[in-house]
Amino acid sequence: MDALLTRFRWTRPRFQVSQARPHTWLAAAPAEIEQVGETKDGDCVVYDLPSDPRHAGAGARTRLIGEVVDRYFASIYADDTAPDELIHVTCGGYLQPSGAQRLVATRAWDTRVTHAYRLGGHAAVPAIQMAAQRMGSVRRVDIAHTELSTLTCGTATPAEDTTVADGMIRYSMVPETTPVAGLRVLGIHHRDVAGVVDAMTLQSSSVSVPEAVASALRGFVRELFASADVDLGRLRDASFAVHPSDAWVIDRVIDVLMLRDDQLAASRNVLREQGNMMSATLPHIWMRLLSDPAIAPGTLIPSIAFGPGMTLWGALLEKR
Repeated sequence: MDALLTRFRWTRPRFQVSQARPHTWLAAAPAEIEQVGETKDGDCVVYDLPSDPRHAGAGARTRLIGEVVDRYFASIYADDTAPDELIHVTCGGYLQPSGAQRLVATRAWDTRVTHAYRLGGHAAVPAIQMAAQRMGSVRRVDIAHTELSTLTCGTATPAEDTTVADGMIRYSMVPETTPVAGLRVLGIHHRDVAGVVDAMTLQSSSVSVPEAVASALRGFVRELFASADVDLGRLRDASFAVHPSDAWVIDRVIDVLMLRDDQLAASRNVLREQGNMMSATLPHIWMRLLSDPAIAPGTLIPSIAFGPGMTLWGALLEKR
């Protein structure tokens, strides 16, 4: 597969708190809401707890999402050239025209925009598959993730799920022959897990999901390595990128595949430091592994994510 992931660029959320703080924050919400929520002219737009214990409706959320996403695309391309294609990925908060379409129209670019919406936390893998399919006819496909979970989650406040977080990141796919540091795409594979089609949705997962993952994961990894014609023995020296949609995922993967803790250190650190950013999570882990000097060139990076309908998606990458 003639494809290389490179040029990772993430945007830090405007407001950040530790995952332990929201419970304390809720108790003092009237005094602290403006410290952590999106604000406009000094007033809370969505989570104005003193006047509304729930939150603003879909209209206010949608307008704010549009403003934030438009600003994001304008900022990340302020000093950049046009890609041949641009894939916009998000699990929620999508608008038409999208921020990607507005960017291309404003800049008068001849860039094809594709939307990969509401696929779930695994969406980064289908997105790079889409990009790889275009590599024969174009030289650069950009993939941009805009996940504003604190605005699109269905709970009363974003604090009710302390792992959900916002995440925005952009990266490029270019031909493998391009002389830049990056992650080679060796193979992509997916499988629907039989018998648990309703066990996992975008909103929640049932107690049957961990066992379903355990029963399917080992065979899935064998298939992923076989699809790229890579020796399974290289698994012992690989660094994994696992989308940790729930706290149990990383531990379960370690147990089932008999891995060392350090092989999933990047995945665990991203979850602890930045939370579950939905589709933006795997790209943040990829970026961290690519920039880590302790991860040597030639290291395999098996990347695994779980999606609604209980779908397993995997990409086998190699650091270059």
